[in-house]
Amino acid sequence: MLIDTILPYLRKVTDGRIDYDKSPQLGITEVEEHIDTEATLFEATGLFHHELGPTDIDAGSTETLSYTATLPRNETELKTKLVSVGMNEEQAEACLTIQDDFELVKVFRHYGLAEPIFFNEYVWRCDPAKVGHALSQLEHD
Repeated sequence: MLIDTILPYLRKVTDGRIDYDKSPQLGITEVEEHIDTEATLFEATGLFHHELGPTDIDAGSTETLSYTATLPRNETELKTKLVSVGMNEEQAEACLTIQDDFELVKVFRHYGLAEPIFFNEYVWRCDPAKVGHALSQLEHD
């Protein structure tokens, strides 16, 4: 799949900025990338992801990463967001379970919190225990 599908497609969507050398005897011998901006990287990644035909759960995972990038979110907020973009309740629950199981987002559980807090560790690099402790001190509605 890498040799026959992924690399040729990446070469195509990046206009050759991702390139490789292939030998009939050895297969792939070298991969080079010449992507100089985040925008180019995100564009290529988005095109590639779209080309693979993401499932609703895949799209929900992307939505969760994006939504938790702005603020840590509780489980109810995330489920509501996923339902608002077209998922049903079962799909939203499955998406969050997969996010947690595969640690695509971090989940903080604390005895003082009514429900778990999901956050994107790539954005919120601080100590999750401190984030959770601070959030647990907020008044509950």
